[in-house]
Amino acid sequence: LKLLESKCDTNQGYYLKPRENKVIYDDNNPGAIKKIKAKVLNVREKDLKKAYKDISINIYYDNATYPDISVSLGDFFGVFSGNIEYSTTALGSLEDNTLYSNWYMPYSTCKIELVNNSSDEYITYMSFDNERISVDKAEELNRFVCRYKSLEDKDMNSDRFPDSLGLDVKGNGRLVGFAYHSN
Repeated sequence: LKLLESKCDTNQGYYLKPRENKVIYDDNNPGAIKKIKAKVLNVREKDLKKAYKDISINIYYDNATYPDISVSLGDFFGVFSGNIEYSTTALGSLEDNTLYSNWYMPYSTCKIELVNNSSDEYITYMSFDNERISVDKAEELNRFVCRYKSLEDKDMNSDRFPDSLGLDVKGNGRLVGFAYHSN
């Protein structure tokens, strides 16, 4: 499926040079991503954990200047500690190392970039399944957000140290999930 006015094919491989940011999806029409698949093609099985940490995915909704999703590829697809085969409705990692996400991600506009945070070269296959939705529907639906939370100075100096605030939200919306991973 080709996106209208999209700057990318929705089913292709992307060569990522060291330290490169590459826009792989740029859609200026209201829509929703229903499924994302990813696979790092040029690494051995034992090096997948490193590749999943080295490559980040940034997703910007609605012409935002700060990403609504900004995490490593492995964290986005739930393989925090390397490739493990698992399958759920929302996320999974298949036997052939294909990662998938079925999160419904509506937007008015959407830009997705892959970021290679390492000095290694990667070839990453990505595939997107999307649908068109109306402008009204795009404005009505909540956004899927996924970001890192790290210790901040206020946490370090609080009377609760070493505990850290895991979630601090204000405004309207629904919390549908929360994941915590510690190294």
